[in-house]
Amino acid sequence: PEQRGHEVLAEIHKCSPETRTILLTGQTELEAVTESVNHANLFHFIAKPWEKLDLLMTVDRAIESLQADREQKRRTEVFHRFVPSDFLAVLGVNDPVNAQVNIGMMQTMSVLFTDIRGFTSLSESQQPEKVFESLNKVFDIVVPVISAHNGVIDKFIGDAVMALFQSPKDATLAGIDIVQKVAQLKTPMGVLRVGVGINSGDLILGTVGNFNRIQTTVIGDVVNVASRIEALTKTTKTPLLLSDATANQIDLPTRFLGRFAVKGRQVPLGIHQCLTVCPPGEMNTINAGEEQFAEITARPGLILQAENVESLKAYTQQYPDDTVATTLHAISEKLL
Repeated sequence: PEQRGHEVLAEIHKCSPETRTILLTGQTELEAVTESVNHANLFHFIAKPWEKLDLLMTVDRAIESLQADREQKRRTEVFHRFVPSDFLAVLGVNDPVNAQVNIGMMQTMSVLFTDIRGFTSLSESQQPEKVFESLNKVFDIVVPVISAHNGVIDKFIGDAVMALFQSPKDATLAGIDIVQKVAQLKTPMGVLRVGVGINSGDLILGTVGNFNRIQTTVIGDVVNVASRIEALTKTTKTPLLLSDATANQIDLPTRFLGRFAVKGRQVPLGIHQCLTVCPPGEMNTINAGEEQFAEITARPGLILQAENVESLKAYTQQYPDDTVATTLHAISEKLL
């Protein structure tokens, strides 16, 4: 009520910017047209008296314009699903269309690897539809968590995800979130568990390929080590492990588990357990035996060696609810 036509169109545009607006005006001045162009994204105007055929043709063109824009938007959205735009932004490429091969830079970052425990063997007895539905339910948690903690997904590798973070603390908080939220998730394959390994250091980010296909990639020992740390979560039966380089830069509760030999590395890795994801009961046990456990892991050499059997045995007899210590003791016994 009491609004002129171009004012009505402006209000419509506020509610629905996508809507095409057509102004039928009898005003000889250009005020209404100018206002509609500025405030209502005017598609077209027709001066009165107007012809029915002219109006119908104008509406047809408006519909075609709307459909074309929607199709372009859909194509753009699909394009960005397959293009690692966040990764390219780290390289300074804000528009993926401008991506080229041979872009590269050195960065100090934290690398997070996560995968689903035993997913390959579980998948062998399941229907493909159930496998992919379960996998995507996990990714529906992992992907937003990584983004929420300022991370960038580098790639999906089967049921594993590799992500990059500027901050070791952001990476660790993302790992905590992933472990806790996936543990609460119900999938067609039941409740699944994940392992997360995080390492920090210098790496090279860049693009590889040729004119027909370009792919982003990360190169550096820090990446391989992060993958090895994630694999150690299976050995130690704890969901979230950190390297020395990561644990030493964060103010979150962790404990040193000792030095471990990993494939491809001559120097053993110092590994830390993230305690935030421990159940309360186990956390009480860990706190109670903190000094005794620290004496064992502080010894030089590998933690998984025969000389640690008796010390770990004595500790686990006193603190049987410490899952990691019990696991390490069992492995050490096999080395005798």
